[in-house]
Amino acid sequence: ATYQLQLKSIDKDKIEEILNEIEIDPVDQICSIIKNKYLRKLSDEKNKRRTIAALQRLGYKWQDIKSALTLCNVEEENEYTYE
Repeated sequence: ATYQLQLKSIDKDKIEEILNEIEIDPVDQICSIIKNKYLRKLSDEKNKRRTIAALQRLGYKWQDIKSALTLCNVEEENEYTYE
């Protein structure tokens, strides 16, 4: 993101200042990813493990993933609901 903004002639220091002020909640990000891409894949344990692994490869921590699964109402019995 920083590089793209620099290409538009925005000052690097200003970019970093703004990005540091923005608080991004990883749990909300993960929940959004789950709802948009993985929700249908969470119906069985094998695909749930694959989804968790994919999120970890994206750099998310296990604790944040676990919290997001709870926030998105993904039940331990592998049932899911839409909010």
